[in-house]
Amino acid sequence: MECCNPDCSNLSSEIIVCRNCCMARYCSEACLKLDWELNHSKHCRPHIYTLNDLQIVSNPNSYKLGRGSYGEVRLITTIKGEKLALKSISKSLIETKIPLKTLYREISIHRSLCHRNIIKLHDHLEDSSNVYLVLEYAEQGNLFTFIKRKRKLTEIEAWNFFTQVCLGINYLHEQKVIHRDIKPENILLGNHDIIKICDFGWCAFGSEERSTFCGTLDYMAPEVLNLDHYSYEVDIWALGVLLYEMLHGHEPFRAKSDRAKCKLILDKTFNFGSGISDEAKSLIRSLLTDAYLRPNIKEILKHEWIRKYAQNPDFEEAYVVSHPDYGNGVITNISGLICEVEFGDTRQEFIINDLIEKCTFKEFKDEEDYRNSASGIGLVKLDRESIENIEENKAESEEKKYDNLEISQSALQAKIRELNQLKIILESPMQNPAKKKNPVKKESAFDSLLSSFSCVKR
Repeated sequence: MECCNPDCSNLSSEIIVCRNCCMARYCSEACLKLDWELNHSKHCRPHIYTLNDLQIVSNPNSYKLGRGSYGEVRLITTIKGEKLALKSISKSLIETKIPLKTLYREISIHRSLCHRNIIKLHDHLEDSSNVYLVLEYAEQGNLFTFIKRKRKLTEIEAWNFFTQVCLGINYLHEQKVIHRDIKPENILLGNHDIIKICDFGWCAFGSEERSTFCGTLDYMAPEVLNLDHYSYEVDIWALGVLLYEMLHGHEPFRAKSDRAKCKLILDKTFNFGSGISDEAKSLIRSLLTDAYLRPNIKEILKHEWIRKYAQNPDFEEAYVVSHPDYGNGVITNISGLICEVEFGDTRQEFIINDLIEKCTFKEFKDEEDYRNSASGIGLVKLDRESIENIEENKAESEEKKYDNLEISQSALQAKIRELNQLKIILESPMQNPAKKKNPVKKESAFDSLLSSFSCVKR
């Protein structure tokens, strides 16, 4: 991303941002100051709330939602009665434990995100004592508490939560963001068991490889412990630890000391408990392996364990998709939560949820109706009769093509016979006494006949 100063073409720094909106990024403090004076102050995104708009819920049993190293999260209401969560970060800790630029990087990245499985950051405020993050409220607390309350989850329960986390992580990776601290404590549960990934304190852009030692030890990938360069694969490793913990009720690498735990992680040494299906074991093993061997999110969502519990979508193979970016295509395969669509000579894979969000369903009566509807954006259902008609038309087209080919071949053979006869005549001394005197005429006639073949094509 380029510096937001229009007179600068340098790449922006992820930690130099406008402190008011946290959306504009700059390459230097000088560019930030200059752009504020000339441009940005007139267009800076205003705050949604003021501290006077927010009221902490007074019920002592429910107002405190959580507490971290740098502050606490409280339940609040707006003047309109909307429930939100307020995360407060003490300014006394900002310079000693949290670099100010790191905090504003978190706010900048988080505020730019918008996805069903990402907790929404509505606004950020501050007073003389604290910086406040105004967040979406997740009614059911975090996944860590949920797992401990149930001891461990069934595979179907784990499947529901795991696939949602995968969708959220896929969105982050598409936005070039690495979370770097995926764990049950940072996964919240909203209404209807909707997963919400939260806490972007360690997030970073994945445009370049990282080597920062950060995160939570139980969920750290081996490359982080080794201080190697790493990228999106660290989130994939964390997904493997998460799935293991949901199914067992504890993390896979358990030891009496951190040093011993690090060795287990580096050696990738863990055991499965009883009652875990072979499909789940296979997926976990594929995630808790070397970085270059780990699958990406789409590959995860095609895994046999995902397919085992996936419900059939409201569409199937041979449905026609009209996509806003790729045009019209046909669904050729559905595997787990991934749908493969053929667009002419290319094939694209889509997460089914993403495809549904971009498309609508329509059933048409005939081919003309299909052609009329195909210019819009939608998922079009081919009924049986329409499919048969299209297949018949394809077959007729193929037959005509082969008929034309046979005609062309017949014409070619006739021309060849004619050519051979002419050649015999021209080469015969009895039929052409002038042959030895004027061979050029033979060649001229021969070339003339060859030129007539230009209109005969296969």
